[in-house]
Amino acid sequence: MLASARAEELGEDVTVQQVQERLIIRNGNINVAVEDTQAAQQDIEDLVAQYAGEGAFVVSRNESGGVPGGSPYINIPIRVPVNRFDEVMDFVADLAAEGTTPNRNESGQDVTEEYVDLQARLGSLEAARDRLLEIMEEAQTTEDLLMAEQQLTQREAEIESIQGRIQFLAQSAALSPTDISLEPSSLSQPVDTRWR
Repeated sequence: MLASARAEELGEDVTVQQVQERLIIRNGNINVAVEDTQAAQQDIEDLVAQYAGEGAFVVSRNESGGVPGGSPYINIPIRVPVNRFDEVMDFVADLAAEGTTPNRNESGQDVTEEYVDLQARLGSLEAARDRLLEIMEEAQTTEDLLMAEQQLTQREAEIESIQGRIQFLAQSAALSPTDISLEPSSLSQPVDTRWR
């Protein structure tokens, strides 16, 4: 009985480990109506600053529209650590003005297979590169040397491309892209009476 319990426990550990090894890119998009878009923007930037040590950052800030004396529309794309993603989305949703509901979308993309495939291709290309370097050292003729050098240049370019993609996938999985749109709630906007 203890043996089977231990086996089940080990099985759960293996399953948890397999899940942790998956490479998932989480994306968020949230549109929130707030009382004061500029104050909400500052609150969001303060939160991102708290996680800056974990890699979080504000990608850009865009303001547009609004009415005279009112709040502008603000778009803030940010990147946050994947383990803070839910917390940040909840924080932004909680900024919503009373009586409004945030429009919240979350998605995930499993890139584990691509990542593993790229790692394997990288290993093969690096082995091919090393073999070409050996061939160049042993080359007897200029023609052999030039041919090996040409193939080496091609392999190096492929290696750099794959390394770039691997790095992009790893960074995208570690820091979730989150697009935040803040719009002024209609109740917080001054009434424009110019038409009178």
